[in-house]
Amino acid sequence: IYSRYLTPEDYGIIGLVTSLQSFLPLIMSLQIHSSIGRYYFIYQSSTDDLKRYISSISALTLIISSMVLGLCLLYLDNIISFIFPHTTGHNILFKFGIINSYISIFVSLFMSLLRIQQKAKLLMKTSLGIFMLSLIINIFEIIILKKGALGIVEASLATSIISLATYFFLVKELFVCDIDLLMLIEPLKYSLPLIPHAFSGLVFMYSDRIILEKYVSLKVLGL
Repeated sequence: IYSRYLTPEDYGIIGLVTSLQSFLPLIMSLQIHSSIGRYYFIYQSSTDDLKRYISSISALTLIISSMVLGLCLLYLDNIISFIFPHTTGHNILFKFGIINSYISIFVSLFMSLLRIQQKAKLLMKTSLGIFMLSLIINIFEIIILKKGALGIVEASLATSIISLATYFFLVKELFVCDIDLLMLIEPLKYSLPLIPHAFSGLVFMYSDRIILEKYVSLKVLGL
């Protein structure tokens, strides 16, 4: 269906936006949310300690990711011209993509909490509901409004915002206004070594788009 409404150029620029926004969560989150599966069970015996641990890593993630987001938006033109020197006139798409990356960090964190609590049915029902809503938004943006690549990015951002609100509502009882800096030491030791592994996987998946952008047109890249 989308191929009837999107041009090869649309697919090309979407591929570049996806490439950029896939790398950003590594820098924004320091992969600290990956420690939840390891330390949730250590603090599980004490509800207060568990909530303090989750709140602490969430606060650190919020601070670091917000700083990176601010820098990316401030120097967006320089970043785009450095990574994609032959792509111009699409900065609004990259801007939405960066914001989407920022939101996706917390969506992943909240989903991890649901998984680790073994709430499989709740997670499945919620994911299916968000998927159907996402499909409706995409159809509205692409087929009805005919926004092309901008419609894809806008729909993705709208879905991320809805996902953020929904998943936070489901896990909000795990958060408290109590931060323990000492609880961040071990999770950081666990998560930081995972960054090169995650980065290498993304390089394997997206480096072709980043390289080809310098040698072919968006149409060829989309094809």
